[in-house]
Amino acid sequence: MNDKILAYEVRFFNVGNGSKGGDAILVRFQDDSKQWHVVIVDGGYQENGDRIIRYLVDECQINYIDLIFNTHPDIDHISGLIEIFNSDEVKVGKLIMNRPWRDANLKISYFKDGRFTENSLDGRLKDSFKKAYELEQAAIKKIGVSNIVSPVIGNSYLNCITILGPSTEHYRKYLLASDKTPATNEGLVGKMRTFAKKMLHFIKFNVGDFVYWNDDEETSPINETSVVLWLNMTNWNFLLTGDVGKVGLNAALDYFEQTTGQESNSFDVVQLPHHGSRKNASPELFKRLGNAQYIISCPPDGYSTGHPSKRMVNRLLQDCPNAKIYLTQTSPFIFMSNLRLTLTHVNPLVQYGEIEEL
Repeated sequence: MNDKILAYEVRFFNVGNGSKGGDAILVRFQDDSKQWHVVIVDGGYQENGDRIIRYLVDECQINYIDLIFNTHPDIDHISGLIEIFNSDEVKVGKLIMNRPWRDANLKISYFKDGRFTENSLDGRLKDSFKKAYELEQAAIKKIGVSNIVSPVIGNSYLNCITILGPSTEHYRKYLLASDKTPATNEGLVGKMRTFAKKMLHFIKFNVGDFVYWNDDEETSPINETSVVLWLNMTNWNFLLTGDVGKVGLNAALDYFEQTTGQESNSFDVVQLPHHGSRKNASPELFKRLGNAQYIISCPPDGYSTGHPSKRMVNRLLQDCPNAKIYLTQTSPFIFMSNLRLTLTHVNPLVQYGEIEEL
């Protein structure tokens, strides 16, 4: 229990239109000295960054953000953060993000192309991660280079938020395996499989039927580099996952259990990674996390791309029948304590009458 927090709000914004979603999470809380703090975890698209600013400035009368986390460099997580750093309406204390050209310690000897120099590799990485580099440059102008730091597993901030992953080894392995970095030398690390996007086909599902699962499906390597965060708000534990894959999320849960002595089912609220994709989840993870309240940040028409996966929702509810799953398709989803906020009533999901074919 975190008795240093008097009141809090954790707001999962609805992000995206059509079938394209993203993540944008705002945390604001009042500490035991009655001082307000704000943490942003990802910023969605450009319009979401503006919406975060308007909410803070117009509705909360707050113009200072203590911490901003970027979980990974995808456009649907990072674009709104650039908007925040380019704004004159809010000030920012610190940015926590991975910068492959600066903090991954990648060496030219790792790569097949013998023509690389340190400078040309640096330029190649900045070009591959254009949006991340744009965010870094916007942040340097606003807060200075010393206030931009890399996420380090185990580091805690503001007495309430702790980085659970990735480890340095995990981050480098999946960064090198991604299609955003050049081909590596034989035996160092192979480029991991990527799956072409395909049209999903749905089959009828009857409640009570067993939901079969394909454990071989994988998310992209760059998703596996996502930062995983533990947010401890009064008597509630939140798990924020970005787009992390099954390997990274299991490793983060292992670290949580080893360092706290708590079980993974201690999380009251779990953000399901990658907008509810089944490639980022597994029955093993469902059983570890148990009957929590699950949040899926997904777009209004995301079902055609598996965001969320109906098969994943049905299997989670089958393995954890008392779990509650909520979507952010059309409106924010808000958790609060001792704050006077009006919430729209949202019903948790029940099993769907159809699921995707495997």
